[in-house]
Amino acid sequence: MDQLSLFDEAENECEPELLEDISYTRAKKKQKGKNDIKLDNLKHVKKVYDIDEKDRVCDECGSKLSYVGEEFVRHEVVYEPAKLYVKDIYRKTYECRNCRKKERQ
Repeated sequence: MDQLSLFDEAENECEPELLEDISYTRAKKKQKGKNDIKLDNLKHVKKVYDIDEKDRVCDECGSKLSYVGEEFVRHEVVYEPAKLYVKDIYRKTYECRNCRKKERQ
């Protein structure tokens, strides 16, 4: 208790009105992963991926899968010199009609 502190001499010896409280607020960092680009003004090219005919077989019952639609996967912004467009990636989706009928019953 009787030992003096080396680091608070200036605070102990100066006048109280000269002491000022310094504070600041930190700016929030920009979140990663958000696209600030407006993609509506760009040309869109639709690319649909499909599976081979031989792979369109149900894993459960072995019957042929039926086409039910497309599923949106992602947007890719593609840059070519003097061109910029958006490639919309989709994949075709299939279901087994036999397994679906069994689920309803």
